[in-house]
Amino acid sequence: MKASLAALAAAPSNLLFALASHADEAAAVDAGGGFKVTPLEILIVMAPVAFYALLSAYRSLVNPKASIGDGLFIVAALVIVANVVSILAFHKRIY
Repeated sequence: MKASLAALAAAPSNLLFALASHADEAAAVDAGGGFKVTPLEILIVMAPVAFYALLSAYRSLVNPKASIGDGLFIVAALVIVANVVSILAFHKRIY
């Protein structure tokens, strides 16, 4: 019972420590001029938008009845073909 009371008594100080460290991080971000965004983060955020844009272009130019599943199948096929070409040409597997 005493251990649980001690944990409860320590909880506010742990919370204050977490808030203080978060405030320090926020101050460091403000002092540094904002968040740094890497190209990988941009790629990850924009990948669904690019996928849907390409799928919309495919729908309008080639197959108006194409679904999201068809688009995912095309992407999977392209990844497999790229991996085979990479193995044959560069002797290096992508994944």
